[in-house]
Amino acid sequence: MRKSLGVVVGCTIALAGCQTLEQNKETLGTLLGAAGGGAAGALLCSGKYRAVCGLVGAGIGGFIGNRIGKRLDDADKQQLALETSQALAKSSPNSAPRVWSNPKTGVKGKVTVKDETTKPVQTSIPVLKSKVKVTPPLDLVGETYKVTSNALNVRGGPGTDYQTVGAKLTRGQDVHVVGRVQDKPDWMLIAQDGAGSGYVFAKGLRSTGYAVAQNDQKVPAAAETVQIAAKQQCKTVEQQVTYADNTTDTESVRMCQQGDGSWSIT
Repeated sequence: MRKSLGVVVGCTIALAGCQTLEQNKETLGTLLGAAGGGAAGALLCSGKYRAVCGLVGAGIGGFIGNRIGKRLDDADKQQLALETSQALAKSSPNSAPRVWSNPKTGVKGKVTVKDETTKPVQTSIPVLKSKVKVTPPLDLVGETYKVTSNALNVRGGPGTDYQTVGAKLTRGQDVHVVGRVQDKPDWMLIAQDGAGSGYVFAKGLRSTGYAVAQNDQKVPAAAETVQIAAKQQCKTVEQQVTYADNTTDTESVRMCQQGDGSWSIT
């Protein structure tokens, strides 16, 4: 694990990709110093953690409680963030806890959604107006999706009568889905570099089950902030970790979706 830190994730919130440490030292500093009580840890674009690349907007610490994060090593922080992310994306108060363990460190834990609320809100979102022509009401999603079509068009609005904007998405590519159009649920708004960049047909995407952390990168200068009607989810997630010495910490983290669909501790 320690040797692997020579290659560090440099992923954007929308299109996951990897860079070497020399290519993106600034990203490493953001990850290691992100919010969440010092719980940030390096994310590696390999193996089971590859899908977590989309979380680096606010650093891995955005999903981990303060007290717990201070006692975990990088591998355990990664696992806890992964399970918390999946709980935010897929679990409800009726779901079984997500459990994990690390035989190398003797640490084990579970993540449980304790409560969930959904409410209509008026929220703001940055969009690339040169591409996004309309901003209808959305059900916020805030998840990383994988493209399943060979060449998926991105359009300026939720329908085939809108022109395509930008390059087509390719099979296997990861994208940040901001939200699903309320009156046209077959269409989803995606984001690139933290700003809405177009609509795609939902059947060409598959959820990876990973929520996206609030992005801390600078929104493109070309983006404009617009007001949209949305349905916002908030969840209280309980993180319980038992350490190698059999002591246990339990913390609750309240997280809500932001205007771009991402999740942030409130």
